[in-house]
Amino acid sequence: MTGEAVITRFTVETPERMQQLGAALARRLRAGDLVALNGELGAGKTTLTRGLGAALGVRGTVTSPTFVLARTHPRGDGGPPLVHVDAYRLSSAVELDDLDIDFESSIVVVEWGAGMLDGISDSWLELDIVRPMGGADAGDSRRGEAVEASLELDSNARWGDAAAGEAADEQDEDDEDALVGDPDAHERPAERPADRSGPEMPPGLVNRPMSDEGELDAPRPRVVTVTGHGPRWRDLGFLAEFGGRSRA
Repeated sequence: MTGEAVITRFTVETPERMQQLGAALARRLRAGDLVALNGELGAGKTTLTRGLGAALGVRGTVTSPTFVLARTHPRGDGGPPLVHVDAYRLSSAVELDDLDIDFESSIVVVEWGAGMLDGISDSWLELDIVRPMGGADAGDSRRGEAVEASLELDSNARWGDAAAGEAADEQDEDDEDALVGDPDAHERPAERPADRSGPEMPPGLVNRPMSDEGELDAPRPRVVTVTGHGPRWRDLGFLAEFGGRSRA
């Protein structure tokens, strides 16, 4: 039983502001806290986590865990580490729990975390990030066009989190982690479960990793809905600077 949820909603205009949102969350997070991030590819989940990690002072670059299920980022000040999870191919909270993450001693951020945290804790924070669709945006909302845009990103791409070449470097690093058995990483299951299916990848790119990195074309505002579950998150007033108003 998690109690009544508290909800606030606001617009985040830029990638820089999304990172500031992550930093605002980091100032409130402590060992044992869980954060679920939901949103389509390129919504800004990794951008937010990067800002959160920077504010926590974690070591290493925060990237979307493409080939691994979870990556642990120790902190320079010895505080609770950030555990960054990609639950895209997990089908239930039981599978998340099976990863043997030290939830009590860590700050855990779960991308694709919808429905994954209930039962793991009596309190968690959930953020749904939505890129408004419609009009001129409708056509490029298709997966194939989004992937093509990601392949053409250059160093000036802001919402994409990384240039295409940088993303390729990160892919190589993650692949190496999986092959050598990085102690802070778990091998990702080969396929996404059928009950969490998503749009088809375009021909020739069926093996491209599912990642929040580099999947956006031009900067567009995001609508962020924050839901506080349980007694730990009864008050979301610390997000007032982003224009949100809490309601139960």
